[in-house]
Amino acid sequence: MKVAAELFECYGYLPYFGDRHTCEFLSGYINHNHRAIRQYGLIRTSIAKRRQLRAADLKQVLGWIAGREEMPSQRSRETAADIINAVTLGHEFVDVVNLPNQGQVSNLEALKTGPYGRCVWACDNDVADHQVVNVEFAGGQTASLTTTAFAQSRDRQARVFGSKGELRGDGSNIEVFDYLTEQTTVTQAGIVSDGSILSGHGGGDYALMDAFVAALAENDQSRILSGPRESLETHLTVFAAEKARHENRVVEMTEMGGT
Repeated sequence: MKVAAELFECYGYLPYFGDRHTCEFLSGYINHNHRAIRQYGLIRTSIAKRRQLRAADLKQVLGWIAGREEMPSQRSRETAADIINAVTLGHEFVDVVNLPNQGQVSNLEALKTGPYGRCVWACDNDVADHQVVNVEFAGGQTASLTTTAFAQSRDRQARVFGSKGELRGDGSNIEVFDYLTEQTTVTQAGIVSDGSILSGHGGGDYALMDAFVAALAENDQSRILSGPRESLETHLTVFAAEKARHENRVVEMTEMGGT
């Protein structure tokens, strides 16, 4: 109970569950630092192992029902007997339990029959839920992109560092900091967030198509700042990042047909 003891010492509260269950809510105890895991005496159980244990338990229960195995008479650590005793005889018993769904989860049927109820660890979905991509450009500039599903819902965050200043964007404002004057200039992006078709990418989708149509109608190429070559190059960069993730290596753009 090293985790429980440490949490009690820090916060003055003793967790109800054992360490293996408590650390499920505190990922710092079960990260990939195996030395820390050994320090707290934690044991991680894989999905394959849990399936194996479930199959063994089912086989054992069926053996008890069929009379092939003798059912043990000693008390288990589970509280089911105490709950049954409380319900049938009216005795008071306090425990942590799961309640049947009585409208708390309105889309329970969709979870049962649709793809939303599938185990994320044991299905064919291999989409990354967090990823860091590092890119080195031909001129020596570097960039990193961090994507994660485990964050507060927000617009994309961007930071660009140059030789004379830096630029920060959060979807609502664009900030430019000047290294020489140490002054910051803030410009409101004026994004659209009303949920309409005009709000795609903060209004960028509409503005992009508006500029494209206007360039064709007025034969004014200056309205288009990039063309199919840049679009192809950026898509190839994404494909290269996915290839690097799957193959666990650095991928050169020349492999993808880029420059």
